[in-house]
Amino acid sequence: MTRKTLIRLLLAAAATVGGTAALAADWPSKPIRLLVPATGGVSDELARAVQEPLARALGQPVVVENKTGAFGAIAAMEVARAAPDGHTLMFGLMGTTLILPLQKKASYDPVTSFTPISTIATVPLTIYTRTDIPVKSMRDLLTYARSKPTGVNLAVTGGIGEIYTELLSRRGEFKAVKVPYKGGGPAGIALLAGEVDVWVSTPSGMANSHVKAGKLRTIGVSSAEPSPLAPGAEPVSREIPSIPTVEFWFALMGPPGLPQAITDRLAQTIADIVTQPDTRARFAEIGAVPESSTPAAFAARIARETELYRQMLAELNMN
Repeated sequence: MTRKTLIRLLLAAAATVGGTAALAADWPSKPIRLLVPATGGVSDELARAVQEPLARALGQPVVVENKTGAFGAIAAMEVARAAPDGHTLMFGLMGTTLILPLQKKASYDPVTSFTPISTIATVPLTIYTRTDIPVKSMRDLLTYARSKPTGVNLAVTGGIGEIYTELLSRRGEFKAVKVPYKGGGPAGIALLAGEVDVWVSTPSGMANSHVKAGKLRTIGVSSAEPSPLAPGAEPVSREIPSIPTVEFWFALMGPPGLPQAITDRLAQTIADIVTQPDTRARFAEIGAVPESSTPAAFAARIARETELYRQMLAELNMN
């Protein structure tokens, strides 16, 4: 490389750094689009719970846009291809961002296609059963399920719930008959009607109302510790030590190449928002636990969980 070429490259790099710094200093200069790869449900409610606090903190409107096509992949791809100027962000869902591309249903990569900013909330998977079967704990479930030579009926609705259901039967060493349903509503109704005995789901407001009414029970959670979202339920890993702990996360993510200054400011803003009493109270109503993280910690989590679920899907032949 000649001296002249080296100088030209150094000048170009300096111009890029200067341009990035100027962009970060002027940001945000217009309304911010927050794409949500879902319509309705917990993800939409959480996105709207942080919408106004985020807008106030940044001094620009935050516009929530719901895009559900291709299981949320359309929204994810739009963010992955957006200009890294901080004006297009995604309310990332673990299922869309991480699980979907590992199952070859999306063309983006969970590690390289986005800039991780911060987690916003987490929920554990919850194991629901009916009160008219002799199951009041995870140990009872294993005893009951193993007593069924043809298998116990489990409701599945796809995504991480189905993955965990399959893992539960394998690591718990019992036969399972997976009964598919198109969403949590039909699955919960099927459980109440006696069509299935077990349903693994993120916390469901509908199901929890039946828990309070004494028709259903929560007996297990996929998190490492008991969850306030499922009072009385024990961590599944205490009864089945070989099963990994799982928490479904919701997060703020940006396009690849988002300037560090913008990323850090957004992460700090989310950290401030989720500690506010009003936000925590709203999250409790929705059924989620507030949680923030640094961009580096969130990136490490995505990398770690991508490998975990890649191995899990291969083991279960679900990739």
